[in-house]
Amino acid sequence: FSSFEIVIDDVQGLGRFFEVELKDGTQNVPDGITKIKDFLKKTGLATIQQFERSYIHMLKNPGYNFSHEVTL
Repeated sequence: FSSFEIVIDDVQGLGRFFEVELKDGTQNVPDGITKIKDFLKKTGLATIQQFERSYIHMLKNPGYNFSHEVTL
């Protein structure tokens, strides 16, 4: 698991987020996403809510759903 940085962010006004970053030097974004999804599958997760916007963006647009469900 040393290739991943895992952080739990508690963002006032938004809630709690589990953030996973790949730290192995992968340059290809699709390959990096696949590695993260494979890692999450190994933890026993079947689906996740994925957010592709920053916390600031979400805070400035309350009520808009920036997430989508991803099957792992």
